[in-house]
Amino acid sequence: MSYPILFIAFLLFVGNIHALTIRGIVTRIHDGDTLTVKLDDAPKPRNIRFLGVDTPEVDYNGHTQGEMAFIARDYLISLVPIGSQIEIHVESEYQLNRRRILGTVFFNGVDINLKMIESGLAVPYFIAPMDKSTLKTYSMAAKNAYEEKLGLYDQNIPLPYEFRLIVSGREGTNFVGDLETKILYYPGESAEIPPYRRYFINGLERARQLGFSLKN
Repeated sequence: MSYPILFIAFLLFVGNIHALTIRGIVTRIHDGDTLTVKLDDAPKPRNIRFLGVDTPEVDYNGHTQGEMAFIARDYLISLVPIGSQIEIHVESEYQLNRRRILGTVFFNGVDINLKMIESGLAVPYFIAPMDKSTLKTYSMAAKNAYEEKLGLYDQNIPLPYEFRLIVSGREGTNFVGDLETKILYYPGESAEIPPYRRYFINGLERARQLGFSLKN
């Protein structure tokens, strides 16, 4: 069995018991929500995708969101320079897959995911399930950035997840819940909800379990 599969199998086992903290050194920053880390005692670097955060695409299938994507990337570099020793908090097996690790990045005790949202250079990308405390904290930070028209909120460009759908010629498949009203919208209706209150949920039954009711 290859190292990545062994490593993920270990994480899945531990993740079922409690949150796991992984440590490593940043070797590359791809864009504002993805970096590469040489994990402690691991032979190969791994890509880390920020949980609950979405930034403009530097390169998605040969397409870019241009200047804002590079501004977001460079801001992340200023927060976490190459060579930084970081921690990645992984809460559940949902946050892991074979290609990259999904988690919350901390540097010198600072939640970098949150810093990106506070700047307005990242928008929330909440996909169920997520920790309720994290949802509340990130949503409030995004609301402030939205109301102050910081970063992306002052630009007439698609949000990153919308951009990816456009480029790939796809339509959204997740239902979208409003975190404030608990009203559930059909896939493709996310524009009905402010960006900081959108909660993407895979399946109507799962949405109901989480307390959302389909709009009339």
